Amino acid sequence: TSTTITRLLTLANSLFDVIYYPAECVAWLIEANVFGPNRSSRSFRLVSTLCWLANIIVSLIGNLIEDKTKETILFLYRNTLKIIQYRRLLRNKKKEQSSYDARTK
Repeated sequence: TSTTITRLLTLANSLFDVIYYPAECVAWLIEANVFGPNRSSRSFRLVSTLCWLANIIVSLIGNLIEDKTKETILFLYRNTLKIIQYRRLLRNKKKEQSSYDARTK
C-alpha cells in the first residue's frame, strides 16, 4: 500500500509541476507587458504559488512515508537476524547437551 501511495504522490507532484511552470511563465509575461499594459497577473501568480506550495507539502509527505517504510524494513531485518541468532544458539545448546548426556552415560 505504501508503494501505491508513493506512486500517487509522485503523480500529484508531476501534475503540480505541469501546472506550475506555464502559470509562472504566463504571470511573468503579463508582468513584462507582453500581452499589453494594464493586465493583472494575480490569478496566474496565485495558481503558481499554490502549485509550488502543494508540491512542497506532497514531497514532505512522500519523504515521511519512505522513511517509515525504511524504518519498518530495518526493524524486520534486525528482528530476523535476532531470530536466526537465537535459533543457532538453541541448536548449539542442544548439541552440547546431547554430547554431555552421551559422556555422562
